Amino acid sequence: MARLKHIKSLRWGFGTLIPPEIRSNLSEAEMKWFERYNQLVFTYMTNATEDGIDLYNDQDPPKFRCVTVSTLRLFWLPSLPVPFPSL
Repeated sequence: MARLKHIKSLRWGFGTLIPPEIRSNLSEAEMKWFERYNQLVFTYMTNATEDGIDLYNDQDPPKFRCVTVSTLRLFWLPSLPVPFPSL
């Protein structure tokens, strides 16, 4: 299991191509697992949203914990009263 975690981290460190000196140390089963993992990541990246999503963008965590979010439309559950803005 530790080797698979390491191989998964290679995907995020090197991208889809593992350097030959590392590739030579992987078994055939590990290479098949890596290729399948690449396919799953690619499928997720292309199908997650209409425009796709770039998982390589902003891999570092944010420095601040507060995030400003704005909504595109109001949404509430029918069982709850209609929210009125506070003045």
